[in-house]
Amino acid sequence: MARKVKGHRGHGNASRRRGKSGKGYLFVLLVALFTIIIGIIIIDRYGEVVFKPLIERAFKTDKALKEIKIYFSDEDGTRLVPERRIVKTGVLEAEIREALEILLADPNDSRLASAIPRGARIRSVKIKDGLATIDLSEEIAFKHTGGSSGELMTIYSIVNTVALNFQQVKLVELLIQGRKASTLAGHIDISEPFVPDRKMIRP
Repeated sequence: MARKVKGHRGHGNASRRRGKSGKGYLFVLLVALFTIIIGIIIIDRYGEVVFKPLIERAFKTDKALKEIKIYFSDEDGTRLVPERRIVKTGVLEAEIREALEILLADPNDSRLASAIPRGARIRSVKIKDGLATIDLSEEIAFKHTGGSSGELMTIYSIVNTVALNFQQVKLVELLIQGRKASTLAGHIDISEPFVPDRKMIRP
């Protein structure tokens, strides 16, 4: 008795399964392609509105930054020259202190110089009713080279850096070791607050 040959039916089922599988892949591909096209259209039309806030939040730092101008002495020691610098935004006193710390250091331009004597430190910064009180260490006075022109450069490098960058400040008062002083080095009266002086800035 001859055996029946098996396998023809199974082969047909496998072919049908492959056919269904191929259609499934094609369907998935079409859905993916359709999704991509829709996504491109949405991004093109609404991308800035939808995604910009998300991107900004994702990359936002704890402290935003702002550009200010630090006023250094020119090569002749007679005019102030601004250099653009970046500071962190936050509490006003902290912003001003950071600006003054930059002023104490060397400028980027080698032709300029800090008008603040070496070794001088910022002891404190206080703001009240538009008055910024800057308390400086004693080195601001006893290490000063003197001369009315030099004193003016020191005073207005501080006053202009503070008052011209921070709109909340209208007047700047200078203290030495927490006390009012008559002068830095015998020439310019610093017992009263100062307003900024744009004439000190080189055109």
